[in-house]
Amino acid sequence: MEIGDPVYSNVGDVAEQLEPGVPFTAGNMHQSIFDKDLAAGGTDYYLDRVLGVQGTVGSAVLMTRGRSLYMRGASNNNFTVMGFAGSAFVGGPNNLGNLYTVTVPGQTVTEVNANRFNAPSHAKSRYTVGTSGVTADLTKFITYDNVAVTAITFNNPGEGPATFTVRAASPLATQAGAGPAELTGTRTITSGSNNGLVDTPWNSIKVDLTGPGFSRTGTNLDREITVPAGGSVALSVVGAVSSATLPATVESYQEYAGLSPADAVRTGVTEFNRRWAQDVPYIDVPDPALEKAIVYRWWGERYNTL
Repeated sequence: MEIGDPVYSNVGDVAEQLEPGVPFTAGNMHQSIFDKDLAAGGTDYYLDRVLGVQGTVGSAVLMTRGRSLYMRGASNNNFTVMGFAGSAFVGGPNNLGNLYTVTVPGQTVTEVNANRFNAPSHAKSRYTVGTSGVTADLTKFITYDNVAVTAITFNNPGEGPATFTVRAASPLATQAGAGPAELTGTRTITSGSNNGLVDTPWNSIKVDLTGPGFSRTGTNLDREITVPAGGSVALSVVGAVSSATLPATVESYQEYAGLSPADAVRTGVTEFNRRWAQDVPYIDVPDPALEKAIVYRWWGERYNTL
């Protein structure tokens, strides 16, 4: 039986995405591209352009992840709910459920999934906020040190102001934290009992949640905002999963909590793509479809390595 050669679609678009747009050598191809993208603003990078998926088709698995924190599996909750809803894992077999969610009490928040963009360093989408007329543009990412950041800009195209409460909550962090805008909690991660093994504790993690401008109300963090007519309000929510073996997480968590939403996004996306550029100096083959496949497989190997 003759299998034949594969036939690829959209090769012209792929070739355009793969175009470096800058001189390079075999030793610095991706570093040269990274430097160009950084100089252009530091929010739109090569790897995200090549592998990013627009819309809902093939885009239910959240691509951004930390060194051990990630959202496992194909779930629309990864996108239809603001924040990090779904199945959070931290390297072990334990499904922790939602890491945290961001909601608007009293309003139904609905994703405009045509605006969904899922890329290695971050994900983006747009949401409508019930009957308020306000839309929410969201960008979220997980850093190498297991810090999960959600940046949201609420836009009001209406003729009058819109006031509502934004709520962040985590089933993993329900205790009062160090500050008035912080929740914390701990969980024991076990080894699992697959293949007849005894399910035993092997690590303890700490989950922290905060949001600049928020106030702790019981097990929630709440912030009332007024989005002026024709204006916008930007805010961020920051969560983290740390342990005794990951001390840098706490420092990174505090750093991102102190950044503006725009600076947090720029910093997180840039740091991810900087590591990529340093890790993979050069990929260049004549067939753009094969080159994209190589890029994907290389990124996939990194994604699947804890």
